[in-house]
Amino acid sequence: MSLARILDIPPALNLTTNYFVKLCIEDAFGKEISSNFYWLSAKPDVPDWEKGDAYYTPQKSYADFGDLKKLPPVKLGVLTSYKPEGEEGVIRIAIHNLGPQLAFFIHLQLVNRDSGEELLPVRWEDNYFSLLPAERRTLMARYALVNSRKAKPVVRLEGWNVAKTNR
Repeated sequence: MSLARILDIPPALNLTTNYFVKLCIEDAFGKEISSNFYWLSAKPDVPDWEKGDAYYTPQKSYADFGDLKKLPPVKLGVLTSYKPEGEEGVIRIAIHNLGPQLAFFIHLQLVNRDSGEELLPVRWEDNYFSLLPAERRTLMARYALVNSRKAKPVVRLEGWNVAKTNR
């Protein structure tokens, strides 16, 4: 493994107080192999280095993420399918951001349809992510059938600006 600086994100000039950066790594054929999504503030945290020590550094001031409260509601298209594979259940979730706005900080959980309680353990490919306008994403999750045979599992989807639904 190695480390290399490939770019510096320039300072936020003429942007809103909060802005977003999506970084992707693609293979030679243009297929995405990794991505990270960041929410940043034009007003950064200011550490108080003088009052810090080897374990803790207090802040003089904090970044401003207040504009996140202003994100408009977003509708998502969601398709789910369930199938058994040996002693595991496999869930496939296809999610599509139908609107012209960011769907921020989407969270997926596997829950009992009747009680709403989360079923664990579940091995998600990813269960916290954001979708840009018109972006699509397909994810898989695996769970033990023995723990969920009577539970009637469904996927609970919610997000910062996405209404909670069960699928």
